[in-house]
Parts: sequence; structure tokens; C-alpha cells
Amino acid sequence: MVVYQSELSLECDAEVAFEFLRRPINLMQISPPEMNLQFLEAPEVLDEGDRFTFQVSAHGQKQRFEHEITSLTKPLHFIEQQVTGIMKHWVHKHGVEQTGDCTITLTDHIEFTPPSGLVGFLLNEQRIRSSLETGFAYRHQQLKNLLCASSA
Repeated sequence: MVVYQSELSLECDAEVAFEFLRRPINLMQISPPEMNLQFLEAPEVLDEGDRFTFQVSAHGQKQRFEHEITSLTKPLHFIEQQVTGIMKHWVHKHGVEQTGDCTITLTDHIEFTPPSGLVGFLLNEQRIRSSLETGFAYRHQQLKNLLCASSA
């Protein structure tokens, strides 16, 4: 199992950021355009026990996933876990920590196991990690633009 972690400090209220991240429509705004994220089935606001289906374009292929919110504690964290998809294992913990009066730290902790076989040869740990780094760099910039502007 591979672990990937990313952190971002923002001038924003924890509850505002947490509620923003629970809405699939907002996740589309902070995902790189080339990923072509589309929610096929999802509630308006994610809550514990909810399942959602989405599709992304990655590495020249459209890939479909179903994830479930396995844990949610407002406004601290929620955990999504892959139910169906290409990865052998995928768990993503979205954390929000109030670190000052107007400052938070967003933490994304992802544990994954790449696929096996021929697909695993093409979609290996290095390529997945590289995609995560690129995707989170974009996400962080978008979050700064959207959340810091709305709290100003």
C-alpha cells in the first residue's frame, strides 16, 4: 500500500471549507479540466454512508469509480473509500484543522494500491503519484482563489 499526503494552509473558516468540500459540484471546480471529472450519481451534499459514482479521463482512458463516505465528523474530516474502480485499494481522508483565528490547514491523506496485471504496468505507483501531485497543485490554487476570495 502506498501513502500520499498533501497539505494546504488557507485563510478561511474550517466550517466554510468543510462544507465546500462536501459538495460534488464544488469538487468539479477544483479538479484539473483535463481530468474531465463528471459525477454520474451523487447527492448534493456528501454525508456518511453516501455513495457516489463519477468518471474521470486519466492516462488516455475514461475510468469510472464508485466511492462511499465511510466516516464524517463535522467540520474535521470525511473519509471516502473506493467501492468499485480500477484501484485495488483507495481510501482518501479529507481533513480540516482550524490552526488560528482565520487560518486552517487542509490535509488530504490517500492510501492506495495500484491495479495489477497489464493495467498495473501502465498505471503504476509513479504515474499515480505524479497525477496526484499535478492534481493537488491545481486544487490548491483553485481553493486559494475560491475560498480565500469568499472569506475576504
